[in-house]
Amino acid sequence: MASLYLATTDGGFEEILSAEVAQQGGIVKEIRQGKVVFERGTANLSTLRKLKCAHAILAFVRFIENVPKDRAALEILEAALLDKEAWEPALLILQEWRPDLRGRLPTFRVTAHRRCSVRPKHQYSSIEISGFVGSALHETMRWPVRMENFDVEVQAWVRTLHTKLIKSGQCCG
Repeated sequence: MASLYLATTDGGFEEILSAEVAQQGGIVKEIRQGKVVFERGTANLSTLRKLKCAHAILAFVRFIENVPKDRAALEILEAALLDKEAWEPALLILQEWRPDLRGRLPTFRVTAHRRCSVRPKHQYSSIEISGFVGSALHETMRWPVRMENFDVEVQAWVRTLHTKLIKSGQCCG
């Protein structure tokens, strides 16, 4: 699967942002309120960083479908992140946009966003998701955790039937 990225913007600027992404060689896959999902295509990461309408660019690490609502989901999330290759798009952004981190391990924190619109609800909390994702990341990359003044923010979005695990990129501009 090609590397997917998410660019965030203000509502109403999605079409302009998608045109910017396409002009730089990115392949727009989806446009949503305040968001544009795209493949990198031939776009250069340093050029993407300068998109005028983007607030941030995030790299998708994993997209997992049919995540159960019971506690088994936590182990699925953790196992999905142990594959170092899945982190490649995020690591490319980190290397390109944060040269100050070369020669040291970046610090990180995990933020989980959980939404379940059907009954029964998830049997785990956002805090538990953050813990499992953080454990997997620490085991895979050996990065130290820091809840404030971190270098990297990993976001886990758990929705009713799927999960997106993404790593936050640097703000654009």
